[in-house]
Amino acid sequence: MTIQTFTESISGTSQLKNSFDAYKLALKLCITAPDEIRYNQALKIAEKLEQQVSKTGIEQARREIEEELSND
Repeated sequence: MTIQTFTESISGTSQLKNSFDAYKLALKLCITAPDEIRYNQALKIAEKLEQQVSKTGIEQARREIEEELSND
């Protein structure tokens, strides 16, 4: 997934339902970014979204991502 796809998702053209979903997607983009530029872009987005997610939500997102990526 690209940063463009992510931003299209945030603008309502995908299935992101809330800040938690957007934060989780941004974290996944950080992990799977093909280069440093895209990593940094995703990281900036994740850092902004993290402010809108509870500490419990942050931990949950990280656990879910670990599980999803280990199943791939």
